[in-house]
Amino acid sequence: MGRCAGPVVWGSSRCPILWSGSTRTPGAEAMASYYFETVAYAWNVGDPRAFTDMVATGCQACANTANDITSVYANGGWAAKAGASDFQASAVGRVTDEQAHGDETYAVDVSFSERTPDVYTNGSLAPGAERVRAARVLVAWDGYFWRVVEVEDQPQDGS
Repeated sequence: MGRCAGPVVWGSSRCPILWSGSTRTPGAEAMASYYFETVAYAWNVGDPRAFTDMVATGCQACANTANDITSVYANGGWAAKAGASDFQASAVGRVTDEQAHGDETYAVDVSFSERTPDVYTNGSLAPGAERVRAARVLVAWDGYFWRVVEVEDQPQDGS
């Protein structure tokens, strides 16, 4: 889980339907994990379109991440070694504020191992770090694709 099944065409907004049967929570969980894998890829190649094509308009955390990536590469910098793995995702449930998020939006709690990228800017290298990250991801089914609506970092247990 955590990856789209089948071929993915970067920048095409085509992540295959990830649910089966009468419930969509497995698809919501997979999309939430896949988002973080794709963000790491975007850091490594310098192209935030790798993930911005799969997010809903208005995702502030997504826009902030895209801006961070763009600004590093736009000024002659680069990033490397970003990664995300070992996902534990569980759908908390359907979001009840249909007015704000629509009727097919789910909250998914994700915990995973993340390696922040090494970032080179202005003649200086800032090394990345390994960490365990937790986030709540709101994902919505738009009738064709899963979209990330918002990402909120969550405190780790015991911290």
